[in-house]
Amino acid sequence: MIKLYKILSKFPYPLQELPYSLCWIVTKTYLKNNQVELWPRNSYVSKRIVAALSDLDLTIIVSKGGLEEKVIRKYNHLKLIFPFLGEINMYPAKEVQDFIPIANKYELERDPRLCKDYGTSKEENIYEKIVFLCKLIESDQENLKNNPLYRKKKWEKHLTDLGLSSEIDFESLIQLLNSQCSEIGIDASNFLNHYYQENRTQKISCDNFYRECKNIKEYILLYPFRWIGSSLTCESFFHDIELIKSFTKHELSLLEAQLNWEIWGLFSQYLHNLHKATLHTHLENIRQVMDTNEALQNSSVYNKLNELRALHENSLLQYLENDRL
Repeated sequence: MIKLYKILSKFPYPLQELPYSLCWIVTKTYLKNNQVELWPRNSYVSKRIVAALSDLDLTIIVSKGGLEEKVIRKYNHLKLIFPFLGEINMYPAKEVQDFIPIANKYELERDPRLCKDYGTSKEENIYEKIVFLCKLIESDQENLKNNPLYRKKKWEKHLTDLGLSSEIDFESLIQLLNSQCSEIGIDASNFLNHYYQENRTQKISCDNFYRECKNIKEYILLYPFRWIGSSLTCESFFHDIELIKSFTKHELSLLEAQLNWEIWGLFSQYLHNLHKATLHTHLENIRQVMDTNEALQNSSVYNKLNELRALHENSLLQYLENDRL
């Protein structure tokens, strides 16, 4: 892919974008109907496609229950033709307006159409900035370490949206994340240096890191859902959540912003993952985390967690019923 990128990057941008535009036209024609609305988001919309490296990510709104399986089957057929079709976020039309207030401001702005049709105005928020940086650095770490030049356009846009400045390389962005944490009284330097010695997106690497970690509080605050999995594996989950009872106001606000990101993300994925039985267990683990602190129990995301559990259970029952039929 890198070799292909080096060739395509010499072409004018309209030519680099052409395969993505063709894919979008075909996908829209094939999937859209009276109950399904869809549109592109992220780099395609912001005109920052990196040919041969970027995916075409889509947002799909379904207005009738039971359509998601048909849409996913069609989408998977299209991926055989267009392998750069990326992640889909699928939302039920009736509930998206109710859930969107918990969405991360900076992540939501990567989907301008969703903002326009359903969005809500949100103020600048350092907690959401930190979460956004955590997520994007982790997902892009290999590219930032090995090929930062190829991510320049993407990260220029991210930093502009965040109102921050940094050199675009892995070490500089880690320093930026740490400086943002310092602004709310969290010294994350030792944790981040240790965490990013390896790529922690693999479960075994997270578990090994957890066993050595001397900064459990920072693990909970910066990568809480990696921590949940590893602490359960190592049978320390209930011991660790006691730490949350003594979190400061800033720490609770950061953890709440992390929970907002996760619940909104799960909301965007649950309709096309009904066959996976892990969502209910994951939501229950999150609920136990939130139950340790009254401020988290009284937050809006706690209500949305319970609403998502009910939506998932109802959709799963409908899915199983349709499967039997």
